[in-house]
Amino acid sequence: MRFVPSVAPYELHKKRLLNGTHSAIGYLGHLGGYDRIDEAMADPVLHRFADGMIGEVVPLLPEVLGFDVDGYRATLLTRFANPRIGDRLQRLCGRGSTKMADYLLPSLREAVEQGIPHGHLTLALAAWIRYLTGVDLEGRPIEVVDARWEELRPLAWEALVDPRPLLEVRDLFGGLVEKEDFVRRLTQTIRVLNAHGPLDAIEACAGPRRAVAA
Repeated sequence: MRFVPSVAPYELHKKRLLNGTHSAIGYLGHLGGYDRIDEAMADPVLHRFADGMIGEVVPLLPEVLGFDVDGYRATLLTRFANPRIGDRLQRLCGRGSTKMADYLLPSLREAVEQGIPHGHLTLALAAWIRYLTGVDLEGRPIEVVDARWEELRPLAWEALVDPRPLLEVRDLFGGLVEKEDFVRRLTQTIRVLNAHGPLDAIEACAGPRRAVAA
């Protein structure tokens, strides 16, 4: 047992690293046709994405004395891949407007502001946007559980061409709509995801090993 002055830094690490990555794998895995997170993590491309996204978030977090970030990163990847836990992706995808606002979008906004790499975070946002349309990449309906879905769904459809109206929902996205380079990158990422699916989008947008045309 360790006594610390405040649990806030530890809670921040959990939210940004565990919960944020959970949500990202939820949306990308669901769009990739997987049912459980361990199944998604068994795909080496999605596993690489999860590791890469954690790598983007870590530099944004405060250093915590005695906290082994590398060890925690490895533990998370092992946990996500554990079939004994086997969280269903549908559960991880629920309440996205709350979870993304708390767990992932703050990291994305900070990375954009600081000018540090954020391709994985951008792709996670693109996957949530595509999920919010309520139709998967094969044209099948998605059961979206989100209190703000009626508000966000038409904006998500519009975002497949132009994400700026959706990004104007500032209680979720802050000032991201004002970052022209980010808006261009998000637009391209959505196009690649929509045209080629999550695995090629990961390769093209979050850590390319080969080019994919939109």
